[in-house]
Amino acid sequence: MRKILKTGVIVILFAAITLPVCAGPGRDGGGSGEKITLTMSRWAGPHADDQKAVIRDYMAAHPNVNIVMDDTDNDNARQKQILSARSRVGTIDLFFVFNPWTDEYVRNGYLEPLDDHIKRTGLDMGIYNQAFIQQETFDGKLYAFPTRPEGMFMTFNGEQLRNDGKSIPKNTAELLELARFYKAKGTGIAMPARQGNASYEVYAALLYSAGGDFYDQNTGRITLDSEPAKFAINLYDQLTQNAITGSLTWHVDESNAAVREGKAPFGFTVPGLAMLDADPDQSVIVGKAVYAPVPGRNKVVTPLGFFGWAIAANSPHKAEAFDFLTWLVSPAIEKRQSLMNGQFSCVTANGNDSEIAAKYPFFGAVAESLQDIRTMPSSPNCVKMLERLMVGLSEVASTNVSPETVLARIQSEFASVDMRQ
Repeated sequence: MRKILKTGVIVILFAAITLPVCAGPGRDGGGSGEKITLTMSRWAGPHADDQKAVIRDYMAAHPNVNIVMDDTDNDNARQKQILSARSRVGTIDLFFVFNPWTDEYVRNGYLEPLDDHIKRTGLDMGIYNQAFIQQETFDGKLYAFPTRPEGMFMTFNGEQLRNDGKSIPKNTAELLELARFYKAKGTGIAMPARQGNASYEVYAALLYSAGGDFYDQNTGRITLDSEPAKFAINLYDQLTQNAITGSLTWHVDESNAAVREGKAPFGFTVPGLAMLDADPDQSVIVGKAVYAPVPGRNKVVTPLGFFGWAIAANSPHKAEAFDFLTWLVSPAIEKRQSLMNGQFSCVTANGNDSEIAAKYPFFGAVAESLQDIRTMPSSPNCVKMLERLMVGLSEVASTNVSPETVLARIQSEFASVDMRQ
């Protein structure tokens, strides 16, 4: 069971497009035979546009319900959601909530608990990945349907590895050996080593897989002086030393492109980019790509972010909103959206669906990556710490400073700080 923690503001920018699914009547409907309007707030872009097409089918089958999508860039969506949630009667019924925001929304009473609605409808929650359900549960109550996880995994040019007599690495020792092998041949691993969130997500994967954490959950003490933390930073340093030239200026976009374009034999990627590997206009590894989780020292642990669909506590149409959500996140509709644009689902069966896998071969690796997940720490003090770590990892990658010296500085800076706050 998760406890409610304070959270810092995390901003992810997406293209700003605001197009309603359908204009409709106001929010006073709901009487016998009257049409009600449900407004949903989410970030904009191609996936939102695809979802509008899907939602039209729901409205066709439910003529008494009109769905309006208020899609905008992520920061504006958050601001609109909070403003609506603070009103006596909200203007938004459904929030697409980035997971690090959820504890703040719950703490402030912005979200409707879903448990009574689940009991009313008899919905089987066992169809969803329970690790994500746990992440959306606070003090024993579920507040959102998890969907669209995004975590890093790896793309390999399988043909090149076979020609060189190499195999997919199963642990961090093999990962480093493969990076060294290809660095000696003139390329190396494609790393998102630019100063940014991707760098500390790579570090987090190495840290968690070694059994470490950023802080002690019981005391709030920072633990970057631990053996797993030191192991992870030293491994990060060695990987960047054996990265293909250019990696120090790359985010995940460029890392994926380097493999996709045949410049690097393997590297880091995410679902939203891996789908490009099958595009013959953008990829030279069509039919050659092989995918796997980021190898760990002890086991695979994937740090990630994801979104959840939640109902506003001040919505005048909570029951109707819940009924719509159960349709939107149902296996069939989630699968339909996955086939449309490659978005991953928290419906367990969809991760191993043969039709989806045939179109998007990376789905199997993503499903394997999600067996043990961790979300990045999001308390205000942790956000500050991660910002310092981001700078420190850049220093490790681009200078000869001792990696453990960098960690020691951050450990000292936050030594007296409760990282839970």
